[in-house]
Amino acid sequence: MKAPLRPFRATKDKTQGKIVKSPLSRKASHFAHAGYEGRDGGQKICDFLEGILNARINKAQLDQIITYILREYDTFGVQKKDNSITFDKLEKAGSFLTWTEKPIIPFKKILWPDRAVIPAKAGIQEKGVDPRVKTEDDKLFYNDNSKKKLSFLGLTNCDAQALDIFLKEFSHTDLLPKRSDILVITSECKPDENCFCTAFGQPKFNFSDIHIQEEGKNFEIFALTKVGQEIIKENGVSKFDKKLKIREIKPQNTELLDLKSISQEISRKDKHEEYWQKIADQCFACGACTAVCPLCFCFRCGSSNVAIKQCNNEISWDSCYSSSFSQIQRGFDFRPKNSDRLHNWYHHKFSRSVEKNGYPLCTGCGRCISACPANLNQKYIVESVTKIKDQL
Repeated sequence: MKAPLRPFRATKDKTQGKIVKSPLSRKASHFAHAGYEGRDGGQKICDFLEGILNARINKAQLDQIITYILREYDTFGVQKKDNSITFDKLEKAGSFLTWTEKPIIPFKKILWPDRAVIPAKAGIQEKGVDPRVKTEDDKLFYNDNSKKKLSFLGLTNCDAQALDIFLKEFSHTDLLPKRSDILVITSECKPDENCFCTAFGQPKFNFSDIHIQEEGKNFEIFALTKVGQEIIKENGVSKFDKKLKIREIKPQNTELLDLKSISQEISRKDKHEEYWQKIADQCFACGACTAVCPLCFCFRCGSSNVAIKQCNNEISWDSCYSSSFSQIQRGFDFRPKNSDRLHNWYHHKFSRSVEKNGYPLCTGCGRCISACPANLNQKYIVESVTKIKDQL
């Protein structure tokens, strides 16, 4: 009897004891409806794009532009600290890295630090009601006493897209900055084995103000918005080079996802209990995937005393994988089993969001796969959900 294919988990080679990924078959037919002819190198998965202003610059010119941004914006960027790639406060232009692997912790720790204090007058902006006026003492989650606008440097395209979605999810509140108040500069990504942004179709470079890519010892810079164009021109770069194009994101080893079919199958949990239980049996429910995902934003509200008869209302990061997250009064739990909580994570990202918003709460960065101590592969789970019968 042929062993069932289990693409959602790495398997152990019994003879060598090594962990290897369970492969999935790739078929060119998966790409036919999207206009692709295959992955043999002949067909590009992303159209080249040019900006409002394209230019080739050297390291000194790039440092000048970054120094200008540091002066005008409160800037966070990709850099190396303690031998780790991190996204943190950027102090000098020389620390900025343009072509490197993604930081494991994304931008959300900056916009929404743990135990963030809710401003006294912050809340939901109801339709027909003007946004609530803030006093000088009321601060958003992101606390910047200098009142400068934010700048995020070195985001990959998938993270820039995730930032756009993240802000949309909270656009009905006044807890987070608006996208127009954040300067976003992307740099050419360095995909690892867990990346799968191309599984969602052609990556579009329309989520940032400036894009940077390396070319030998020099750099190619693209202004994608008028704000980006003004910054580049302000630093003496104005010559448009029509020959320059943003390089494609190379196709990754993954199938093109049929989100409609995936959404439908995930919604049929009652018919696929055994499938989800098989995955849950291998999951530690640690929440590592939710901690590193740029589009996981489960939280709980609380308060802390700061003075007599005075307290702060706070929002703390939480995880829908936590056994306490779905509990209410007297310990009643809406999702008592790990399989319930695991399924809810996939349902929220790939079913509810797709049906409500038209897009998944995932951009294929692959951090969840890299962080999982149980060696689960969320990409394979999503790919295989429409083939559940083959997995049982």
